[in-house]
Amino acid sequence: MNTSYSKIRHIRESNILLESRRNRSLMTEAINEPQLLWVSCGGDETELTPESKGKLMMGTKVGDKQLYYFSSEPQDTAGEYKIMDCLGPEINKKDDLEITVYNGKKYLYKNY
Repeated sequence: MNTSYSKIRHIRESNILLESRRNRSLMTEAINEPQLLWVSCGGDETELTPESKGKLMMGTKVGDKQLYYFSSEPQDTAGEYKIMDCLGPEINKKDDLEITVYNGKKYLYKNY
C-alpha cells in the first residue's frame, strides 16, 4: 500500500518538474528570439534590447495565447518615445503583454 502511494507521489512530482521545464523552454524560445520588436507611439519598429528581454517574464496562458509582463521598468526608447509610454505596460502587472507575429516578425503588444 505504501509503495503505491509513493509511486503516485513520484509520478506527480515528475509531471510537475516536466511541466516547469516545458514552460521555461517556451519562455526562452519567445524571449530569445533573434528579433523581438515593439512599435513606438510614432509608429517606428524598434528591437527590444537584451536587457529588456531579461526583464520580460512569462505570465499565464489563456487558450493558445501566452501572456507576458515586465518584472521592472525597461529603458527602451525610440527617439522621444519610451516603451512604457507606447505599450502602456504596468510594472509587475501580470498578463499585460503578448507576442504577436505579423509579416514574419514578432512584436510585443499590449494585451487588451
